[in-house]
Amino acid sequence: MKAPHTWRYLHHYGDILDSRRSSIYRNRPRFSVFGVGEYTCARWKVAISGMYKQLRCVVVGPHRNRPVVFDDTCYFIPCHVQEEAQFVANLLNSEPAQQFYRSLIFWDDKRPITARVLRRLSLLQLAQELQQDKQFLRYARHKQRKISG
Repeated sequence: MKAPHTWRYLHHYGDILDSRRSSIYRNRPRFSVFGVGEYTCARWKVAISGMYKQLRCVVVGPHRNRPVVFDDTCYFIPCHVQEEAQFVANLLNSEPAQQFYRSLIFWDDKRPITARVLRRLSLLQLAQELQQDKQFLRYARHKQRKISG
């Protein structure tokens, strides 16, 4: 067995894991996990909750020198450094971005903020509108921007 400690942990908390109500776990292997990739361990993230009735992105950095990992109620953009995360958060919290998202969000929904809605906004076009495209391209040069979660 490759990971005996993990296997023991999963079985110890198996009843709790079995009680997960999300439909994504139905008809899946018992200890399925979704939405985990290299981006999960990014030290800096720009995050937003899908459940809150507030449209506000926040910068989340490491806690005790370890990356913060979110559950499936949060969406985030992974970043390499704090300055990049602050730049992306400022873009997403700008008035043009807020107006765009408010036009698409149905606040009465249980989860008003969704990945589908968040992905509708082009960060490059937003940066161009805010005349910050050169700074955006400096950060985006090495990777594709994608909202995770």
